[in-house]
Amino acid sequence: MAELPRWKQWFDEGLLERLHTFYTDIAPTLCPIPPAIIDTDGATPEAVLAQVAGVLTDAGLDQTARRLTSAPAPTTRPAVDEQFVDAYTQLGGLEAFGHALTHPINHRGATVQLCQLGALHRDPAGRTRLWNPLTDPARRAA
Repeated sequence: MAELPRWKQWFDEGLLERLHTFYTDIAPTLCPIPPAIIDTDGATPEAVLAQVAGVLTDAGLDQTARRLTSAPAPTTRPAVDEQFVDAYTQLGGLEAFGHALTHPINHRGATVQLCQLGALHRDPAGRTRLWNPLTDPARRAA
């Protein structure tokens, strides 16, 4: 069951399948890397993290994937780190991002915190924004 009304769309398997079909079969140029579908039915937190790590590895983020799976799965939900609270709130908060999934992760001189529906990124200059790992300047420079 969706925790918030806006999240109901993410519990509609038909919608998710149609989105996947659209981005892979109908308009693949709009999304060069198709949306990942991760089956969480009956999966343990460790199994879900392993699937997310696989998606990150496929996107060229091996180091982040290793860090994500090298720590034991959390037994409690981490809070949004104070360095991200303002951006989290301004960009839509709980409804837009969901709950935090990880504590902040150091990534190529920057900091990233993964949430259920998105991720926040703070660059070395202190600017905080929605993270897109495929357009991250640190990724292009590496």
